[in-house]
Parts: sequence; C-alpha cells; structure tokens
Amino acid sequence: NIPEKTGFQIEIYNSLGNKVRTISNYGNSLGNYNVNWDGMDNSGQLVPNGIYYCHLIAGSVIDIKGITIIR
Repeated sequence: NIPEKTGFQIEIYNSLGNKVRTISNYGNSLGNYNVNWDGMDNSGQLVPNGIYYCHLIAGSVIDIKGITIIR
C-alpha cells in the first residue's frame, strides 16, 4: 500500500545483506499494488534457496518484509 502520490522502488537483499535485485519506478500514485518477484537476481540468474529481505521505498515510507525461497 502506497499512502502518498509517489513512485516506488523495491530492493531484494540476501541474508548476508547483499543486494540481489532492484525493481523500481512502479506507479506514480497512491493505492495498492501487487509486485511479483521472479526469484532472479539482477543478472537474470535464479537465486538459491534461502531467506531474503524485501525493502520497499516509497517517498517517506520504508517497509521491510522477509521472503523464504524454497524450490
């Protein structure tokens, strides 16, 4: 949920704190969005099983959620 009129960026980090994927510039208005991560890093390779952290940055809003990849 984006509570203000702004674009947003999503960054995915692995459990070591390394950024593995950036998804950016979705939308420019407030409201609810669904964004699906395909489990690939920025170079197009599938990330290994493990715990990842999704950072949402939208104007003054920053939110972090955990993601577990199990294939």
